[in-house]
Amino acid sequence: MSSSQVNSELAGVVVATVDASASGRVLVLGSLPPGGRDLDILARAPERERIEQALEAAGLARKGSDFALFRSCSAYGVELIAAEEFLPQPALDELFAQALRLEGRTALARPAPAHALLVMARLVADEGGLRAKRRARLERILGEDPHAWKRAREIAPSWRAERALRLLEGAAAQRPIPASERLHPRRLQRALRSPHRGLLVALSGIDGAGKSSQARWLSDSLTALGVDVEVVWNNLLGNRALKILSAPPRALLRLGGRGGERMARWDDQPPRADEGARSDHPGSVLRTAWSMIVTVANSLEQQIPATRSLARGRVVVFDRSPLDLAVRMEVLYRAHVERQRRLVRWTAPRPDLAFLLDIPADVSLTRKHDVWSPTQLVEQASLYRQLAPQFGVRVIDGQRRPDDIAAEIAREAWLALS
Repeated sequence: MSSSQVNSELAGVVVATVDASASGRVLVLGSLPPGGRDLDILARAPERERIEQALEAAGLARKGSDFALFRSCSAYGVELIAAEEFLPQPALDELFAQALRLEGRTALARPAPAHALLVMARLVADEGGLRAKRRARLERILGEDPHAWKRAREIAPSWRAERALRLLEGAAAQRPIPASERLHPRRLQRALRSPHRGLLVALSGIDGAGKSSQARWLSDSLTALGVDVEVVWNNLLGNRALKILSAPPRALLRLGGRGGERMARWDDQPPRADEGARSDHPGSVLRTAWSMIVTVANSLEQQIPATRSLARGRVVVFDRSPLDLAVRMEVLYRAHVERQRRLVRWTAPRPDLAFLLDIPADVSLTRKHDVWSPTQLVEQASLYRQLAPQFGVRVIDGQRRPDDIAAEIAREAWLALS
């Protein structure tokens, strides 16, 4: 099913729920369903209470006056706007009285053309310009009623929207924004406002657990709700920081006549337990030193995108997390693993939300052909479960329906956003 089909399906569920729950008229502001990524509803108090109860009963997550339906690895949002705070009472009564009922619906209606212009004028005044999507909607409004401008000017005073309407007319004519408007206190306040800190979500698990798919679906769901998302796949096999930090020990090896030796990779056979237990074994000492370098390098590599994007207010989704790094350290290097665990916790970014997609080793082998042997996968799965509490990671049954897992993760991430 395409993303547009999924959006139409979710919009249909939400619209039917709202329309069935309201006994009086409610207005759709903005894009009409199934167009648009969300539904903006203007309702009076009695209708608002009924709609809120119906949306929650239908399984939508709630955050203040915002609701979200998570389904089919995507999402659809609802903003419920208090009519009493939207307009002075006389203008509000006129808005509802002249609204046009949506075809096939009992309660849902849309503003009359002149009122739709004033609604758009408010948005343009706040945003500082006329976006392409709004310009297309403006053309549809004027196509429906060529006299909408005249009527909007007549009623703008009762909306206290004269300034906003002038800005919309100027933007429609592609005239530059006047200097007085660019320096308007409200506009300057919005420009200087610091963005909210973003959210770091981490997904962990053995190969085949579904981390990459769930990261993509989480991005799709939050993007559908207007959230800026960045997915980061952590290689853990080597990166720029690792090359820099590994240069000195590699140089020492070459000076010692061991330049031909290769540093360990993740797909190497893990060292024997008896060798790893001996801290005085030359291989153990070298392995411990190298594992410390790998740990720091990968932790730094994770810090860079997390710090940059979180400061911009984005949601960052880690495909492989500090927990994955800790597990790989133990499986590969064995010696002094507690040091590596502490080092990961100290140096790697700390996720706001972290999930372990837990699957058995035999399921991993059916889902993905990999370098790990069945014995190694069993050990990794056990380590993930053992270490998850230390890293504040919630364990999710990775054998559940992918859609259900995606909905749970996206719901938690959306609710955690400030």
